[in-house]
Amino acid sequence: MSRTINVVDGVGNPDYVVVEFRQVVHRPHSGSVQSKNGAAEFFLSNGDDLNLISADRFDDLDGESYYVQEERDIEWLNAL
Repeated sequence: MSRTINVVDGVGNPDYVVVEFRQVVHRPHSGSVQSKNGAAEFFLSNGDDLNLISADRFDDLDGESYYVQEERDIEWLNAL
């Protein structure tokens, strides 16, 4: 599962963030293999890693900030 979130950088240039979830596989001693979503990972459109600072802001590894543009995305990030 992934999600795309519209953002702008500090000077207003539009971009987007891709949110992906690592798959966690559980293999119990008996029964079937179970797979579920694990931790969320955040990437800028160019593939750079991002850190989620708050529900409306991401920072890259150089400290540049990207701001979420849509309220529904902020609400979704708050629910993570």
